Amino acid sequence: TTDRVIVDFGSNIGISAAYFLSRNPEAFTYLFEPLPRNVARLQNNLRPFEDRYALQEVAVGAVAGEVEFGFEETGRYGGVNAELGNSLTVTCVNSQQILRDVVEKHGHIDILKIDIEGLEAAVIGNIPVDLARNIKKLYVEWLFAENPLAQTHTLQHWGGIAQFTLK
Repeated sequence: TTDRVIVDFGSNIGISAAYFLSRNPEAFTYLFEPLPRNVARLQNNLRPFEDRYALQEVAVGAVAGEVEFGFEETGRYGGVNAELGNSLTVTCVNSQQILRDVVEKHGHIDILKIDIEGLEAAVIGNIPVDLARNIKKLYVEWLFAENPLAQTHTLQHWGGIAQFTLK
């Protein structure tokens, strides 16, 4: 694959990042995961790729600030303001600023993966047209009734995943 610049919102334990990094030896991923237990697992899972990713231990949303991050015991499920039995206060960063910073550095993003348990639609809705034109593919764990990126991308659904492809 030719995908080299990957941004992963909601990296969890790094399984999707490992997939992307194993497809192309020149790939680099920007990872975002707020849950400390998941971060430790992610770092262990990505040990073979440790020089090919940048990790920020933060949540990602449409607005920056401190948020309550709820999670269940295993860490598999968690999200901003989620009622899952456990919670901690984490920093949330603005998705648009992250995307602008990566595009400024690389000129484009090949893949943007978003799995942030309920904030997906808000983050997609926060991508302006000028920025969307620099993102080739998006994979989002969300079902969209209408294409919020219709000006720039086609939309297909595969099970519970929405795939946006630059026109």
